[in-house]
Amino acid sequence: MRSRLGLDSGYLSRQLRRLESDGLITTDAAETDGRVRTVRPTAEGIVERADLERSSDELAASILTPLDARQRERLVKAMEEVERLLLASQAAGRSSSAENPHQPK
Repeated sequence: MRSRLGLDSGYLSRQLRRLESDGLITTDAAETDGRVRTVRPTAEGIVERADLERSSDELAASILTPLDARQRERLVKAMEEVERLLLASQAAGRSSSAENPHQPK
C-alpha cells in the first residue's frame, strides 16, 4: 500500500493507527513476516466509506445539475484533456528519472 500510494512508511503507519483507533479498520500481521500487515475495514469503516461516497456523489451532482447537456459535454472533454496532460507529465517524469537515476525526484 505504501509504495502504491507513494507514502512515507512513518506517515502511513500513523494514519493506519488513527483509523484503527477510530474503529474504522483492523490490521493484522502476516504469519510469515511480521512487517507485512493486512488492513481490512470494519463494519463501521464500511458504513463510513459509504457515507463519504454518498457525500461525494451529492457534491458532484450539485455542481453538475445546473449545467445543460452541452456544458456537461464540454466539461467532460476538458477533464479528459486534463487527465491526458497529467498522464503525459507523469510519463515524462518517469522517463527523465530513468535516464538519470542519480537525479533526485
